[in-house]
Amino acid sequence: MTGRAIAFILIVVITAFSQSLRAQAESLTFDPKLCKQGEHDKIYVSLGRYVFPTEYVKQGAVVYHPLLPHESRLALRVPNPEEPKGCFGNPLQSGSYALFTPAILSKGGQLASFASALQLLSLHSIDTTRQKPDTIWMGEASALGLAESVCKSPTVQEDLPNGMSVCRVRPNDPTIAQGEWSATYRAGPEIYTTPMNRPFVVNCHSGSGSRWPCDVTYEIMPHLGVTYRLFPQLNGNSAPIDHVIEIDKSIRATFAESIVKDYPWPAQAMDGR
Repeated sequence: MTGRAIAFILIVVITAFSQSLRAQAESLTFDPKLCKQGEHDKIYVSLGRYVFPTEYVKQGAVVYHPLLPHESRLALRVPNPEEPKGCFGNPLQSGSYALFTPAILSKGGQLASFASALQLLSLHSIDTTRQKPDTIWMGEASALGLAESVCKSPTVQEDLPNGMSVCRVRPNDPTIAQGEWSATYRAGPEIYTTPMNRPFVVNCHSGSGSRWPCDVTYEIMPHLGVTYRLFPQLNGNSAPIDHVIEIDKSIRATFAESIVKDYPWPAQAMDGR
């Protein structure tokens, strides 16, 4: 498969995911004040065993993808089904959810500085019940496949001061500056890897000016994937590629801090998981 074909598939997956989240977002009437436990300004979303308390904003900040009927095997028995859905004792069980305003998870550091240059920061519960051991999550496998294809025969290949290397592919449009060509940035294993010890790659798509998107996708924790898009040149408030490792470290730390520690899932809810 060519680099262009893989890139197209990856873009379609990200775009389709965004559209499907909006289309399938469950209509929910939620009042945090009715919850008996937890923080009363939060809505709780679970992705498999991971539970995230998220600032409750009525419009536009969070869209979650409810488990579909054929995914019912993934549902866990909750500690308190009597509570409204979204409360601590009865979290929203989701296959994925997206944060269209990533700053709501920000606790400072690089993520706070560059939050407005991030878009569609989303988490995905990875269903391993039908996978062979050591299978790489489809989203991450696509990103690694694109990176391998681009770097197989790049127009330009360079080593960068931050320890990463870049492979650039000349586009058909001669007016696009070299810095905005389709490119893959890769960190050497001695510099930075994913939490699962796989290559850390950033795939950037040819664009113009501020609309030059770069995508990162990998398994951030066991059975949990992350996808985010950043813009290195977004109207002066950008997320420079030179700082992508620092940004990614902040994203990892932010999610790790956000997870409810030792969530009290009933023991029988974990059977077979």
